[in-house]
Amino acid sequence: MLRPAVEKKTHTIFIVDGHPVARIGLKALFNTHDDIRVCGTANDTQYALRNISRLRPDIVLTEIVFGTGDGIELIGRICAGFPEICVVVLSCFDDFFYLRKALEAGAKGYIPKSATLEEIVTAVRRILNGGHSLKTSHTC
Repeated sequence: MLRPAVEKKTHTIFIVDGHPVARIGLKALFNTHDDIRVCGTANDTQYALRNISRLRPDIVLTEIVFGTGDGIELIGRICAGFPEICVVVLSCFDDFFYLRKALEAGAKGYIPKSATLEEIVTAVRRILNGGHSLKTSHTC
């Protein structure tokens, strides 16, 4: 007897970073996986908010500082306006100060840019499945 095919959900991710190479690289990374598709990228707060509102991604991956933007402010605005969207920080700032600020603003995870590609994808999947991911050089 044939079993019906189980349709696998593809999650959407929106990337906010001030560096084009980071946005392009992360997009290439996530788009190699069947379960995650990048639906958009931005390097400033207003463009990000307009497109997040329009696209309604499952998750937003943001840097703390980007272009003309403030990641902590962006996290707060996304969490207040779109509570169904998970926000994760992927940052070159790897310390407790920014980790605390990001969590207070509503982020579900914090990943340093020193993480491996596998660690980044694993953390995003964990958050998409209802978990948290907190990784800094100060955590175990």
